[in-house]
Amino acid sequence: MKRREFMRLAGAGAVAPWLAGLSAYAAVKVPSYLKGYETLYAQNPRAAALQWFREARFGLFIHWGCIR
Repeated sequence: MKRREFMRLAGAGAVAPWLAGLSAYAAVKVPSYLKGYETLYAQNPRAAALQWFREARFGLFIHWGCIR
């Protein structure tokens, strides 16, 4: 085996596990509260969270206190 062939095969062997690991990152992990919003989450996570918030009918109450 020539040095150049060895380097080519060794490089391919080193890259293969790295490429396999990329597939794990390709799968989008959706938070548990956003089940049912997977397609929207894959496109835009913020929009999916906002849509869930609106459909859950939550609201925010901000009380700044009384300053006298």
